[in-house]
Amino acid sequence: MTSQMANPIASQVANQIIDECESTNDLARKLGEEGAPHGTWISARRQSRGRGRLGRTWISDEGHLFLSIIVRPQSASHMTWIPIGTAAAIVNVLSEEFPDRKFEIKWPNDIWLNRAKLGGILCEGFGNQNGSFVVIGVGINCSPISNEVREGLDQSIATLDDQTAADRIRSQIVASVVEMVALLEARGPAPILGVYESHAAFKRGTLVEWYSNKDLKNVVGVGKVLGLGKSGELEVINAEGETHALWAEDVKLRIKS
Repeated sequence: MTSQMANPIASQVANQIIDECESTNDLARKLGEEGAPHGTWISARRQSRGRGRLGRTWISDEGHLFLSIIVRPQSASHMTWIPIGTAAAIVNVLSEEFPDRKFEIKWPNDIWLNRAKLGGILCEGFGNQNGSFVVIGVGINCSPISNEVREGLDQSIATLDDQTAADRIRSQIVASVVEMVALLEARGPAPILGVYESHAAFKRGTLVEWYSNKDLKNVVGVGKVLGLGKSGELEVINAEGETHALWAEDVKLRIKS
């Protein structure tokens, strides 16, 4: 169902596609605070204030997928795996829908296509008298993107280059994410880790460099990827043999050229 309200009231847009809003994550937060159940979602054709991790602006023009899902895990024990689990759930859907393309998961929360950013994930935790919940925001570039837009960005981006993709994959992603949370609670991170390792952009042995999120100009360290730790952190080892645990909220990572 599609709604045309530009400034919708949260309770009126649960499990709907609306034409425009400031941020689907903000609407999903309001839905969650009103008590919306596990698996409730909201999607928009456009966002006027879309954002990514660390508050970065997200291109939110029409033709792409902007989706937020409310999940209410029964336990907080595997909460740190939800972003990676979401990436795995999305890659499973995309790989089935576009079997001739190679999708990768760039730790901690990006989807890559041909080594360029196709999509991003923003997970935000909240809680009130109606219980705690996580809003999972998903943005995926679906339609063609002009050279003018590309030139204004600080990184290479990819697109599915398919104007109908957003409507085809939306419900599949919702179902896949909800299934992922259930799997995570029933079996822990092992099944998710298997999907991640199959699609990881930073495979074991990849040489990477990392920066502080507070200073993206100066390299903090260089090392080879060992894999993921027990909480989903990225473990690396430097030339001196020192092991470091990198956390998504602290660092930005890239392959060392």
